[in-house]
Amino acid sequence: MALVPAREPVIASFPFLARLTERGGLYAFYKVYTRSFNAPENKFHLPDDVAYALIDDRDPWYQGALAADHEFVKGKVEDFFIQGGWQLLRSSGPISLYRRGVR
Repeated sequence: MALVPAREPVIASFPFLARLTERGGLYAFYKVYTRSFNAPENKFHLPDDVAYALIDDRDPWYQGALAADHEFVKGKVEDFFIQGGWQLLRSSGPISLYRRGVR
């Protein structure tokens, strides 16, 4: 979390949300892969200025969603990373920090 600049918007897994609530521009990663946030009438759109993603692959919400709806969740997460142009900056075990638009 310390590697994400304090004023930068970030999308994060559930375990990090409480610790990041002080910053403006905080988005929950579960909205990327949850069916209710992917319905046409309630489609989640991540703002273009969000440059960081802090993801915990062991997040219980994420693991539960994968177990319940594997193909849908896997597809949405893959689309998020590929279409968003995210690149891995650093990882430690199941936790990864990505940056969008890194060249």
